[in-house]
Amino acid sequence: MKNHKFNPVIMRAYDIRGTYQKDLFGKDAYVLGRAIATILKMRNLQNTVCVGYDGRLSSPDLHTNLVEGLLHGGCAVSDIGLVATPTMYFASKTLNTAAGIMITGSHNPGHQNGFKIVMENKPFFGDDIQLLQSVANSGNIIEGLGHVELINIKPKYIEHLLKFGIGILPKHVKVAWDPGNGATGQIAEMLSKQIQNSESVLINTEIDGRFPNHHPDPTIPENMQQLIKTVMEHNCDFGIAFDGDGDRLGIIDNKGNMIFGDQILLILTQDLIKREPDLKVVCDVKTSDAVMKCIKQFGATPVMWKTGHSLIKAKMSEIGANLGGEMSGHLFFGENYYGFDDALFGACKMINIVSNASETVSEMVDKMPKSYSTPEIRIDIEEERKFEVIEKIKNDARTNKLDFNDLDGIRVSNDNMWWLVRASNTQNALIVRIEGATQTILDSSIRDMIGLFDKFNIDNTPLKILLKKP
Repeated sequence: MKNHKFNPVIMRAYDIRGTYQKDLFGKDAYVLGRAIATILKMRNLQNTVCVGYDGRLSSPDLHTNLVEGLLHGGCAVSDIGLVATPTMYFASKTLNTAAGIMITGSHNPGHQNGFKIVMENKPFFGDDIQLLQSVANSGNIIEGLGHVELINIKPKYIEHLLKFGIGILPKHVKVAWDPGNGATGQIAEMLSKQIQNSESVLINTEIDGRFPNHHPDPTIPENMQQLIKTVMEHNCDFGIAFDGDGDRLGIIDNKGNMIFGDQILLILTQDLIKREPDLKVVCDVKTSDAVMKCIKQFGATPVMWKTGHSLIKAKMSEIGANLGGEMSGHLFFGENYYGFDDALFGACKMINIVSNASETVSEMVDKMPKSYSTPEIRIDIEEERKFEVIEKIKNDARTNKLDFNDLDGIRVSNDNMWWLVRASNTQNALIVRIEGATQTILDSSIRDMIGLFDKFNIDNTPLKILLKKP
């Protein structure tokens, strides 16, 4: 096969992501399939591959081309159809395939798409992505005659969620579900009907890649307004939201308040520490200091690590951690599970916790240490500038003798506050989070960040909007 060069902009740190028919095409999916088949051969692995895709309008075309590429590389393909990303992870593990590929744009806008890959049940990222590109560029790709089998994995997946996520519910729970017209819609409907001692109110379950009701990213308050209204109107115990491919979880408490991803992680930690006294919890660099201190108070060990679903999974495997989470709502489970991020499994765990609790979800949050922090803030910036800007901010911090770590971006801290700026690996954006010991300190830190961004000609409108909010 003639050598093929992927557009470098789509080759991200821990997956492949681009804009359909701009820098990501059907030919890329075909070549990716051929290259994966070749890498499996290079590594002396079986030529078995699990393939799934999300509900985006471009996914069927990418799926057709990917499967064709795998077949021409001699692979045995287990095609599980339209599913959530964690369902693909589950299928790859339980079907014992050598690799798994999910076609998804995750939480990105509907016109974008991409691929998340696992190999030997481990995330395929970093150097693996570079190898994939090198193999495609070389044109030295194996040929073969593969075959495909259509497999309905959903019943087996739901059975596992019910047994190990939901368990037995001692107290009735009323839950609002919002898949946001993403890939979790059908599974949410099937799962909710089988939960005993529970009542479900479902919205936006029809899978529609145009995302007609709101964009499926549960970290953005605007996207949660419909779910908040549903929780309040139906007097639900809490609400659940998913991103486009079902690996990010958002929670609305019984009073209609959004719960940050690190706060959800804290609730899960308090539950798991009862069964695992020496628990390690992997937290990303956006996690609140207050949350990490509380994890320690529970008796667990927080381990700060780089943001990114593949990076967190790899770190959990390395240190033997059974729980991990990101501010973005990626939550990773090792107890009775396989260590990957699964918002549906996380939702089930939350239902179990709420059913067993003597307090409401809002009361759980009220008991957490009080912190004054921003949500995760995204600042749009050109792809070619974002890493350059991070280096400039680091140099500025060195000049001003600030205490910081650069594990992932730059996180500056002192006794009263901390702030983080990092380059997103999935979007053309900078990610910002700021926390202060008091509201006054937080506001002052936001103003300092506005000044810093002015210095480097970075859009600071989202920060200014925060200061205007009551």
